[in-house]
Amino acid sequence: MKKLLLFLCIVLITAPAVSADDLNYQCIGKGLADYMNAVIAGAGDIPNVKLLSPAFNMTSSTFDEIVNAIGQAGGNFGDLDGIAGNAYNVENRRITSWLTEKLKNPYVSGKPLYLTETGEKDYADGKISEDEAIARLKPELDALRTFGNPWNAQAALLFNGLGANSNFPTFQWSVDNLKVLCGGYQCGPVGINQASFFSQSDTIYSTMRDLKMLFDLEIATSGNVEAVIRAVNSIPPDGNVIVRVGVGDDSGGFSDPQKYVDFIKQVADRANNKTVYFIAGPNEPDSEFWADPQCKTSSLPAKKGPLEEG
Repeated sequence: MKKLLLFLCIVLITAPAVSADDLNYQCIGKGLADYMNAVIAGAGDIPNVKLLSPAFNMTSSTFDEIVNAIGQAGGNFGDLDGIAGNAYNVENRRITSWLTEKLKNPYVSGKPLYLTETGEKDYADGKISEDEAIARLKPELDALRTFGNPWNAQAALLFNGLGANSNFPTFQWSVDNLKVLCGGYQCGPVGINQASFFSQSDTIYSTMRDLKMLFDLEIATSGNVEAVIRAVNSIPPDGNVIVRVGVGDDSGGFSDPQKYVDFIKQVADRANNKTVYFIAGPNEPDSEFWADPQCKTSSLPAKKGPLEEG
């Protein structure tokens, strides 16, 4: 586990960005469609399981190219429970502006959206003050958690919002600032992407319960069903865990979609009928190739993130 965590930190911090011109979209689309469809076929009918698309980078020019390539390769978007995507306030452009543009794509338009990474990247990069960051981010979160919002957003998870991953301290918010961003102790669909592997400290889960955060995302590896169930049982009783798998070129033991299906079934069986969400593919597949390694050339480095602006 320590080796995987170190790998996560290296992948997220050190590598240069991927050029959109270097990507073989037809290859990526076929690889992701095959993986996603296999997960849907194997786990799509489990009552307490909800399946999400690969977590697309929604600030990138690669978004439409990859989504279209998956669709053209027969990707079964129709049987997914929602679209996973990552978008931030970044380069002085707002989250909802990115979403308005990207969600016009007919393969994803109208489907429930789960923002599996979000936040104020310009602040994290030291470009604006904390006060300005809060003033910019709060209206975005308010809009996203409004029932019936134009983007059909169901959740917005703040990347490393409680500081579980010490390698990203500038993305962490104090509890007082989280209360401001959420308008009090009612965060609801504003949750946390822990930027870390299952599971977290009692303090983190207690804070989430205090703030009534209903969504938690962490990274699973093969064989850590117990850690996932601990998270399921530790977040607010009406909360939801979203399972991400894979980091960079490391699938965490899930390169074979059947292994992932088996893992999903084990978690579902032990979740006491609580709904658990699973991302059916990589996080930001424009820079993570564990599900389609044949599509990566030597010129394509691993992910820099937490988000590639593209």
